[in-house]
Amino acid sequence: APETSRSFVALDRNDTGTVDKSGLPLVYNKELIQDYWLKEGNALQQRWSEFLKLSVPYLTRMATYMVRGGVEELQKNDAQL
Repeated sequence: APETSRSFVALDRNDTGTVDKSGLPLVYNKELIQDYWLKEGNALQQRWSEFLKLSVPYLTRMATYMVRGGVEELQKNDAQL
């Protein structure tokens, strides 16, 4: 988690330790966020893996259509996306 010294994140200094039912802080707190992800183990890597598994084929098809024929090809094949 990034430092807050050079951040535009709004901080409520009066409520720094409260967490929700999953353990994430209700107000930005770097240490609590890091603790949460340490307890979650490899959950973040699994989420990234799932995201990539779903998005890479889609983005590859889009890029292929753009290379083949530009916007016209993309519009012609939009139902397949």
